Amino acid sequence: MPPVVIPEMVKTLILLVLGVLASATVKAQVGPIQSNSLVRFRVTYGFVPAGDIDVELFDIQKPVTVSNFLVYAQSGAYSNSILHRLDPNFIVQGGFGTVANTFVDSAFTTLNLIPTGDPITNEFLVGQQYSNTFGTLAMALFASTSNPGTPQPNSATASWFFNLTNNSASLDAQRYTVFGRITSGTNIFTWLNSLGENNGVVNMTNNTFRSAGCTVPILNPGGTPFPLTELPVGPTSGACPATCRCRCR
Repeated sequence: MPPVVIPEMVKTLILLVLGVLASATVKAQVGPIQSNSLVRFRVTYGFVPAGDIDVELFDIQKPVTVSNFLVYAQSGAYSNSILHRLDPNFIVQGGFGTVANTFVDSAFTTLNLIPTGDPITNEFLVGQQYSNTFGTLAMALFASTSNPGTPQPNSATASWFFNLTNNSASLDAQRYTVFGRITSGTNIFTWLNSLGENNGVVNMTNNTFRSAGCTVPILNPGGTPFPLTELPVGPTSGACPATCRCRCR
């Protein structure tokens, strides 16, 4: 089952933001009509700036998907969001939840879900078909209720992911819609691919995390604990993950 599929039991959760204790700021600069929008993801790792990822969106070929993403980005929905999942040499995900303060180097205890609108129509087969190759930006999907190993094509809302390698063989067949591609910042992807558990990625479900006395974040005030298995964390956060951020505007 491709890791991008979100289990039904956590479907309201959908992805915590670009997975590396990172803060990514997305600036949308909408160009003139008939030209593609440009967005910038500003990534920080703890308090260490990792750099910018500039992305060209496919406004004309994937109009519904791009418009949906820009609504979230320009409304500030992604501000203070965290990167919740990093699977090196596969994908890094964002667009799921936010934390109260992205400028503290301490463990976060509450994760606020990004409010989502209605799911959008899948545009994988609309216009030009873009494959899930290295450096492309695509929408995440919910798992099917009847078949948890299969994503629902028309279920994308706020969550997105970057392909850290060529995933066309596995993700194209399941219609993960690519709606943008990186134009600069591939060095950040190279760095993300060098990380792993015990090397910049924390697994909240393992014994090391538990024995360190770390706190599993709660989903929204009064919600339930939600352990993350592939959470990128900053270099000074220790065993417990400090705030991962992705500020998008």
